[in-house]
Amino acid sequence: MEQSVWWLDGHRRDSGSHAVARTLLATSGIWRIVGYALLTPALSWSAQRLYQFVATNRYRLPGNHNACHPPTVESDTSQ
Repeated sequence: MEQSVWWLDGHRRDSGSHAVARTLLATSGIWRIVGYALLTPALSWSAQRLYQFVATNRYRLPGNHNACHPPTVESDTSQ
């Protein structure tokens, strides 16, 4: 993954949905339980697919910010 969220903890490096799960594990309450669930084999595959969908479409989601929009390709017209 060239661009994704990362969790760095000592020698552990997780990206994408695993990084989100590790972040949730660092919290308390229900979110910690959700973090554990996202790391289980039964849910980790689905979590990665959902992460990719949200990352690809984040500019379409409610509450988006200008930073969420994909970069625009500017053509070189200086010739």
